[in-house]
Amino acid sequence: MSNLPKPYVYVAGPLFDEGERWFIEKIDQLIQDAGFDTFLPHRDNPPKTAENVGEIFLNDKGGIDRCQVVVANLNGIMTDDGTA
Repeated sequence: MSNLPKPYVYVAGPLFDEGERWFIEKIDQLIQDAGFDTFLPHRDNPPKTAENVGEIFLNDKGGIDRCQVVVANLNGIMTDDGTA
């Protein structure tokens, strides 16, 4: 068994409603099942408040900086601005 760390994937996509969060969580699970560690913004950040938006930004940036791969859900009528 290898002692190498698992590759790290930032999973991006819209997450504004329950359906979008469900879908991105399914994508995240497939990636984990394939042997990767993941950063999923709505799971790996605290709930958004006016006081912590800076913290969330830094957490998201840290996830992107740390990752070797970004998987982005670009499905839909328009690509989500936050994902693009």
